[in-house]
Amino acid sequence: MEPQTTQDPQIEDQAQIPIINNYATNWIKIFIVIVGLLIPVIVGIFYFSKTKNPILNIKKSVQKKIQTSTSKSTSIKLQTGFVISLPDQWTARLLSDTPDFFAGRFFIPKYEATNTYVDIESGLTSKKSSNPTLKTEETQSKTVNGNTLTIQSGKENYAKSKRLFKQALYKNDTRYLQITFVYLPNYSIDKQFDNFIHGVSLALSHNTFSVFSSFTVFAAEAIDGIPTTSFKEAKVMGDPLPESITTSDIPYKNGFAKPYIFTAIQGQRLTVVALEEQSDQPRSFIETELFDLNGNSLDSKDTRTEFIPPYTSTYYAIVHTFDNQVGNYFFKIFDRSQTENLLTLKRDDGSEQLIDPANGLPPVYGQQNVSLLLQFVNPISITDNIVRYVAKSREFELGLGPISSPVYVYMTDQSYSELLAQPSSVLPESDESNRVQITLQQIDQNKVLITPLNGISFPANKHIVLTEKTLGSMRVFTENPDKIQVSPSSSPAVSAQPTVQVGTGSISGKVTEKDGKPLTKTATVELVKILQHLPNGAQEYQTITKINTESDGTFRINNLPEGEYNLYIGGEYSSNRPIGWQNPIFLSKDQVLENINTETFY
Repeated sequence: MEPQTTQDPQIEDQAQIPIINNYATNWIKIFIVIVGLLIPVIVGIFYFSKTKNPILNIKKSVQKKIQTSTSKSTSIKLQTGFVISLPDQWTARLLSDTPDFFAGRFFIPKYEATNTYVDIESGLTSKKSSNPTLKTEETQSKTVNGNTLTIQSGKENYAKSKRLFKQALYKNDTRYLQITFVYLPNYSIDKQFDNFIHGVSLALSHNTFSVFSSFTVFAAEAIDGIPTTSFKEAKVMGDPLPESITTSDIPYKNGFAKPYIFTAIQGQRLTVVALEEQSDQPRSFIETELFDLNGNSLDSKDTRTEFIPPYTSTYYAIVHTFDNQVGNYFFKIFDRSQTENLLTLKRDDGSEQLIDPANGLPPVYGQQNVSLLLQFVNPISITDNIVRYVAKSREFELGLGPISSPVYVYMTDQSYSELLAQPSSVLPESDESNRVQITLQQIDQNKVLITPLNGISFPANKHIVLTEKTLGSMRVFTENPDKIQVSPSSSPAVSAQPTVQVGTGSISGKVTEKDGKPLTKTATVELVKILQHLPNGAQEYQTITKINTESDGTFRINNLPEGEYNLYIGGEYSSNRPIGWQNPIFLSKDQVLENINTETFY
């Protein structure tokens, strides 16, 4: 406001008012104006300093509950130069993230993940490919946030699929961003689609990948006694960190520690690896602890921890030695979906299911016709059923670089129960007469739809094996699952929590060397009970017990509750990659499972 220049107001008793000359009066007026102008500036500075980056506004107290977010989205800057806003509680499967190519699949809460998802692809406009399984019925142009985009909608043109799609395509001079919602007709996604495309913008640069949140977080001051200010930043799929733990590092338990902080997106298939350098240290010396934002322990392993973030947030990893040892190692956080080619089953109704051996599930996927959708870590080209692409290293081993990989499919009538009953039987891929003629159809930049040469899908009730150079052999059975039948136990029942039905089940087996010879090193057996199968292919589980085998490799675990279990082998046989896992064991009340086939291990 400008200063008033009118006459002084009338005062009833002038005698009681000090007389001030005009010079002083003018200075007072100027002072009042200056103060009036400064107050909103000061308030604004204070306000924006508190709200500009709320993720830094951390309450200095330990919250024992999982963090709660006041926001509805998280911004993700892609290396290709675009920024997307990921809605709260969406899960992610990032397939590739480089300056020239990004591909990811995102899943919407409360929607069936096999049928409804959002595919996002971004890269060089000159390299863009189409998806022939999507039939466009309507096209329109729209301007959002100053950007012109093309919106297409239509149906999936595949077998008996009734799925619909809605797609937005952004383009600038050299790059594009494509967002595709795929969904069932009874789902309404218009509002989510509009909200999502309004959250897209261009980044100032595209040389880094970052996740940054717009919500206030409630974090611990210290993680397991280590101040959070001591944690070193690490990035998922960042460069390997050459590290060394010495006696001058942070004392932790019965050794010394180096702590790390990283940000992860809900649903990523992460592996936290501390690769020991054993040239100067002949035995293992490292263990790893994983914590969430509030200091709650999530897992405790040795040099390798597989981890699926339960929510998009900050996480902490503490790499420490034991027995007061010291040594060198390399630290990196891998996203398995960005290092491994992925195989997905596509059923006749259009629904899709990821085949992930790491989740320990039996390779039995229902009595339905299927085709095979193979997703690669980089863009591809196809010539005469040969796929050419740049292969990535899975972890610290050297990458394969540019390769030409033939894709083969083998098929027999063998059932899963027959394979378990005769584990030494000839596998389909061992006999070339079982190889079937196939057609490879490229979808987008990095996917291949594999179908029979004279058909749209492989039949039900088959044992199907796909082979590819870096993926190896992937095995599926297109049949309904059966539980293992065993003889009942005569032992009395044991007590447990009232909500859990318990019996006297037991599991026994034998671990051998790869060639079937008796063990020469220590082995441990870890039994894990599967509590729940999650939509993104992950599991909620509980470790029941961890025991050592006998000297000949035999083991027995008694008094087990009814349920579904995974069996893992570790000890000195546990390297930086799991060596194998038992197919899930279905244990009913009062059952005893004898001579479980635990495979053979290196």
